[in-house]
Amino acid sequence: MAKQTINIGSSANDGTGDPLRTAFDKVNDNFNELYAATGAGSGQNISISGQSIISDNSNGNIQLDPNGTGEIVFVGDTSMGDSYKHQMGDGDDFKIYHDGNHSYIVDEGTGNLKIQGSQVDILGGADGAETMATFVDDGAVTLYYDNSAKIATVTAGVDVTGDLNVDTINTGGDVLSVSASTTTFTGNVTVQNGQNLEVGFIRVDSNIALQGNKIQTFLSNSDIDMDPSGTGTVNFRVPTQSTVGAAGGANALPATPTGYAKFKIGDTEYVIPYYAVS
Repeated sequence: MAKQTINIGSSANDGTGDPLRTAFDKVNDNFNELYAATGAGSGQNISISGQSIISDNSNGNIQLDPNGTGEIVFVGDTSMGDSYKHQMGDGDDFKIYHDGNHSYIVDEGTGNLKIQGSQVDILGGADGAETMATFVDDGAVTLYYDNSAKIATVTAGVDVTGDLNVDTINTGGDVLSVSASTTTFTGNVTVQNGQNLEVGFIRVDSNIALQGNKIQTFLSNSDIDMDPSGTGTVNFRVPTQSTVGAAGGANALPATPTGYAKFKIGDTEYVIPYYAVS
């Protein structure tokens, strides 16, 4: 029905306007159409008061239903009180809300919760001033500590910036390769029987080092102690030598040794003469 307009005449009391009954009949028709279109009025459970649209039905919903491909458009911010949820899905299985203490994103439906974007950033603080994690399409996943990148995935594996503290490293039988100018272990390093530890240089307690076939100490004028446990002994396995002295000399020892090697057994020091090998 088109809107009905009351004819009020050309001037007051000129007798050309609608009679009073006709005028109020038009008013009633207009209001009836308005109530029918809005779902308002007695038994329709919705009312408009000031800036509020109110459902008068207990636990009643308010539906905004655009026509066809039309959309519901908000031209300003939307506000929801604590513990009121923004719910989506036929079963209200996806919710976003704040309970007064914490904020929640809840997926209670079937399938996975997927966050999609060419780069997804997780920011810290109310102002978002610090980066906590980044996820880049066809790129790295990076974790941050105090806004500094610490762990990032790379093509070959994982790149760690700073220290890496672990209790156990289990390679599942594969080779563990550590490539660094200096690798420091603050605890024990145990290599199981039958396994190898291959390194170019080992330095222990900043004092003694193993490099190639050489054992050396970094402390000036410091001893190197070999201390077997209990009744164990220190064994030197060297090739035998049948001649001594100058090249082509006899088997007899020269009168003067080339030098002396000093050993300490317990707290007693001993010297052993040594001769140049022919």
